[in-house]
Amino acid sequence: LSASAASGITTTFSSNPVVPPALVTMSVSVSGLVGNGLHTIGIVGASTDGTSHEVAVTVGVSSDEPEQVTLTQPSNGASDVPISPTFFWQSAGGVNAWRLQVSTSASPSGVVHDASDIEISSYQLPIFLDPNTSYYWRVQASNYCGEGAWSGWWSFTTTDAMVVLLVDDDDNSPDVQSAYIAMIEEAGLLYEVFDTDNSNNEPEAAQLQGYQLVIWFTGDEWGGFSGPGSAGESALATYIDAGGRLLLSSQDYLYDNGITDFGSSYLGIGSYDSDVSQTSVVGTGEIFGDLGSIPLSYPFTNWSDIVSPTGNAELAFSGNQGDAAVHLDAVVGGAIFLGFPIEAMPASNQQDLLMSVLDWVGQSSLPCPSDCNGDGQTDVNDLLAIIEAWGSSSGCDVNEDGIIDVVDLLEVVGGWGACP
Repeated sequence: LSASAASGITTTFSSNPVVPPALVTMSVSVSGLVGNGLHTIGIVGASTDGTSHEVAVTVGVSSDEPEQVTLTQPSNGASDVPISPTFFWQSAGGVNAWRLQVSTSASPSGVVHDASDIEISSYQLPIFLDPNTSYYWRVQASNYCGEGAWSGWWSFTTTDAMVVLLVDDDDNSPDVQSAYIAMIEEAGLLYEVFDTDNSNNEPEAAQLQGYQLVIWFTGDEWGGFSGPGSAGESALATYIDAGGRLLLSSQDYLYDNGITDFGSSYLGIGSYDSDVSQTSVVGTGEIFGDLGSIPLSYPFTNWSDIVSPTGNAELAFSGNQGDAAVHLDAVVGGAIFLGFPIEAMPASNQQDLLMSVLDWVGQSSLPCPSDCNGDGQTDVNDLLAIIEAWGSSSGCDVNEDGIIDVVDLLEVVGGWGACP
C-alpha cells in the first residue's frame, strides 16, 4: 500500500504489506503548513502479480473553529418584514457552510424552519410565514473543525399585507402567470402560486384557508381541465362558506363544465353562451360600477362567453356581445366569475379591477374569530389549536392581545358550533 498527498500531509498504514482479505486503517497527520481547504490523498494497492487498484480520499483542513456569526438583515426588531424574507449576515473566512433557524420564540423549541449547508451569506426563506407575527432568527457557521457558536437571536415582525393565492390553471400555451404576478406586485400585495399543471390536481380546502382572496385563472386552457373540477369546486365551496373570496377568470370553464351546482349556487351563473368573442366590457353593479368601458385584446384565441346572473346574483360586467361576468355574495364569503380573461385587459385596467376586488374583500369579516382553522365550525380542532400554541403570540389569538391563553380558550368554548 502507498499514498501520495500534498506537502505537510503524512499517512501511515496499520499494516503494510498485507495479504487480502484484510482490514487496514490509514492514519493522516496534517501539519500547520497545510492550507485551509479540501485536500486529496491518492491511495494505491499493488500486488506481486502486477495488478493494482487506486482510490482517492479527501481530508478537510481548517485552522480553527469558525467565529460567531454577525447578523445584518432583517435588523434586530425590524417590522413590516415580508412573509418570505431574505436573511443576510456577514461573510467570514474559514467557513464552509452556515445553518439558519427561524423560530416563533427565542428558543429552538419554536423553530419553524431549519436550513443547513448554506454556501453563501444570505438565504431566501422558501416558505411563507404568518403575517403580522413576531419571529426570531439566528445563524451558525461550520467548517472542517466543527461548528462555531450560534449568533444571538434577532427578532422581526412580518408585514400585515394581504397574501393572495394565485391558482395557475392555464396550459402554458401561452403561460399567462406573469401577467397576474405583475398585477399583484404592482398593487403591493404578497402572493403564493398553486400550479395545477394542466390537470385537476387542485388545492384542497385546507390549502385555501388562510387566504382572504383566491384568484383562479385558466388562460387558453380548454378540453376538460379549464377551471375547478368537482373536487376543486367542493374545496372552493368550503372556502367561501368560511368567509373566503374567489375571483375566477376563465373563458372556457363553462365550455368544459357547463353550469354545475357550484356554478349556480356559489358563482351565481344563471345562463351562458359560449364563444361569443367579447371585445370590450363595461363594469356594472356594486363592485365594478365605476370602471367604465374597457377594451379587450387577447394573447390567444378569443373564446369569451356571455354569462348572465341568477336571480340572487348581480351582473358584474356587460360586454359588447351581452352579459360578461357575474358576482354573488354568500353569507360571509363570495365569488366573482369573469367569462373573459383578465389578461386581455390593458395593464392599467387590470389594476383598476384588482383595486375594486380588494375593496370588496375588505368588506368581508369572519363571523367566527374562534374558528381557528377556518372550516366554518368552532369545535375540538380549534381547542387543540389553542392548546398547541399556548403561551405564544403566533396562532389563534382570538382576542388579539398578543398571547394565546385561557381568554382565547374561553372564546372558543363560547363560540362553540357552526359559524352563523
